[in-house]
Amino acid sequence: MNINVFLAQFDDAFGYDLEILDENATIQDYLNALNQFQEKYVENCKGCDGCCYERIPLTSIDILTYLKDPTLPLTPFIHQYCKVTGTGPVLDICLKRNPDQSCIFLDREQKICRRHPARSFVCQSFVCLPHSEEAGQLRDLILNVGEDDLVHRYLNEAKEKGTAPVIHENNEAAPSLIDYPATIFTGKRNYDEIRIKDVLPENLWQKLYIHPRL
Repeated sequence: MNINVFLAQFDDAFGYDLEILDENATIQDYLNALNQFQEKYVENCKGCDGCCYERIPLTSIDILTYLKDPTLPLTPFIHQYCKVTGTGPVLDICLKRNPDQSCIFLDREQKICRRHPARSFVCQSFVCLPHSEEAGQLRDLILNVGEDDLVHRYLNEAKEKGTAPVIHENNEAAPSLIDYPATIFTGKRNYDEIRIKDVLPENLWQKLYIHPRL
């Protein structure tokens, strides 16, 4: 076990906290630990679609997981299943929503995700319990870096084709690869390839990493 996710008490409510036990722990280790924690302590989500009406941002690895083939380009999936919003230099890529604002992959009758095994990082890492500040920062940082890499790859694919990126909601958008340089996600095909240590700033890493006893 590379990451330990455990019950913790915050004021008058129970929630979760975590500790990293191996300096080579990956983002996939983190997701596995969260999923195991939820299976043990959180009621099964099947039949509950409460979080499926929220904004669902994506990372580059999320789309590769949906595609099932990491050699495929990301752009066709983005055009079909995502909404791209551009405001000035900022580009935001999320899953599309149905007219009632539910996720495009939600089976609204069964209240389950039609793509559940491949669900995105933000969906897998959401636990409907309170959490420590450090656990929240970890989730946010991984998501932010993954989102930036998705934009980097999307802009780069458009550049390689010699076309402008499709932007569904354009608010004087002017995105540039200069604003979205390569990240630790760039070139990676799955979450097993990305160490958490390489994503986090040193101060947060030191708070979460449990050094082995000599």
